[in-house]
Order: sequence, then structure tokens, then C-alpha cells
Amino acid sequence: MAPASDPQLVIAVIIRDPNNAKNLHFGGQTAAPVFAKVMAAALRILNVQPDNI
Repeated sequence: MAPASDPQLVIAVIIRDPNNAKNLHFGGQTAAPVFAKVMAAALRILNVQPDNI
């Protein structure tokens, strides 16, 4: 959720069968980059100011 002081957005990233490939994948490696890109774009589009934390 973001921003931390006044949450306005919540994003859930669900990866189906992340271990279906030969290499093992973990949430931080697979879902975190997707979350970061989507959240950054949403905050920019909605003109939500970042926290000063």
C-alpha cells in the first residue's frame, strides 16, 4: 500500500505456478518488480505525493 502515512492504493500481485520453471522463484524475485512498476505508475498517474519518511 502507498503512501505509508495515508494509504490510498493497495496492489496485489499473484504469480501462478512460479516453480513451474527449472529454476526456483521466490516472491521477492518474481512479484516485487511487478509491484514496484505498477505502484510507481499508479502514484504518478494519480499525482499522489511521496512520503517524507
